[in-house]
Amino acid sequence: MEFSLLPDSISPIFAVLVIVVSFFTSGISAAVGIGGGVAMLAVLSFGLPATSLIPIHGVIQLGSNTGRTFIQRAHINWKPVLQFSIGALFGGIAGGLLVQDLPDFWLKLTIGLFILFSVWGPKPNYPNHSAIFVITGTLSTLLTMFVGATGPFVAAVFKTRNLDRLGTVASHTACMTLQHGIKIGIFIGLGFDFVPFIPLLLAMIGAGYLGTMVGTKLLHAFSEIRFKQMFNLVLTGMALLIIARSLFTLL
Repeated sequence: MEFSLLPDSISPIFAVLVIVVSFFTSGISAAVGIGGGVAMLAVLSFGLPATSLIPIHGVIQLGSNTGRTFIQRAHINWKPVLQFSIGALFGGIAGGLLVQDLPDFWLKLTIGLFILFSVWGPKPNYPNHSAIFVITGTLSTLLTMFVGATGPFVAAVFKTRNLDRLGTVASHTACMTLQHGIKIGIFIGLGFDFVPFIPLLLAMIGAGYLGTMVGTKLLHAFSEIRFKQMFNLVLTGMALLIIARSLFTLL
């Protein structure tokens, strides 16, 4: 069998583009907690077949979030992360069973509207117990099997907790690492072949790790007020992008 650095469906120019994009999107996520995953999904959608988009995006995000979790590990609040992981396991299994049965339009539209409400609507008084993050883990991991990037959805829930900027980003990142790991395991079980993409994925993960190092330095430089402003702006931008992409599917 002849070895190739790239699958036939991916051009060398596009490969270089996504490696560079991986650096910048990982930096964005490390600096403000979210945004990189949705941006990467949008770029990948221009050059990957629809059947490969979600699983390949999952591997890239696993690599990016794993590096970010390691770098920011001292600031992780493990209690909500462990609660999230319980729900994520059930959500991933359910998503694997339903992966082709739910409408993409309504899923993306609901996520986008929920994020906007969480940022700008009246703040609900979520009870501070394990059920909130268990439910969030279940729903977001179920949804990620269909829409790929649910980081803003999870971030909107973390926003209701009184964590500082370092704890918010690190804990959110740890949740995303668990979620993408579960998702990849399920796609492997469903028969997706990741082998042809390995060289490209390794290059993107390496670039993403470098971007994470740069973004983490920026995070430490932000004040709490500045971070909250940036966090809200990125959440809003990602929500509008998700809504626009869902509406675009109707055209």
